[in-house]
Amino acid sequence: MKIHTAYQIGCGGTGSMLVEQLARLLRYHEQGTDDLTLVDGDRFEEKNQARQLFPKELIGANKAKAVAARVDVLRPRVIPQFVDRTFLRKELEVARDRYEIDHEYESEWTLLLVLCVDNMMTRKHVYEVVDDLGFPNLFVVDTGNDLDKGRVSVYARVRGETVTPHPIEVYPNLKEPTDRIPMGCQEVAPSTPQLITANMMSASTALNLVQAILSDQPWYSVVHFDTVGFRSGGNGPKIDLQASAPEKALA
Repeated sequence: MKIHTAYQIGCGGTGSMLVEQLARLLRYHEQGTDDLTLVDGDRFEEKNQARQLFPKELIGANKAKAVAARVDVLRPRVIPQFVDRTFLRKELEVARDRYEIDHEYESEWTLLLVLCVDNMMTRKHVYEVVDDLGFPNLFVVDTGNDLDKGRVSVYARVRGETVTPHPIEVYPNLKEPTDRIPMGCQEVAPSTPQLITANMMSASTALNLVQAILSDQPWYSVVHFDTVGFRSGGNGPKIDLQASAPEKALA
């Protein structure tokens, strides 16, 4: 499916590993886009060197700005701030209006959001905003992992029809998160301990799902992985947008 506008929210552990390959995929796939925006309000710290792809000389730099400098296949927009409901609503409305001005018809506009965040309240705000705005064509690829295990899920709406389970219904901790959106770097909560292999697997899985979406291939709405147990597989509904209705298949 053609993607017109893409955002990667979060440029830390998983995000710093994903960004260059995501940009390359979007730039050169025939159904991709040059319209990529990177969003992150956090800064690179010395403790991040163990599993985040930043050179030592960039300690103290904003993460979104730092990873954008590595992208050589297109020029991503950079927004160096944390995401909350108010910011995201305004940003996405402007993105939609910008596309409408250039193309005159909104119905074909398709939005891709790739979430590489470890903050549940940020996730909740994202899902609430895209639901409120009701974009007819939408894909939210949401990465998440702990020490050595993780999952990547997709929330999708195509031609006004929701074709995947809603994450807030699937994951109870999204209904009432116990964390909050940081208002500055000083408020960023310590990350859950994670292995670099889990971040790499999360980034790779997200890239595979975006590839499948762009290529009109079937994909799973949830893919789990275990880097220590050497296991990975889809165990949510399998979605085939080329069929008359989403195909339900358990792995």
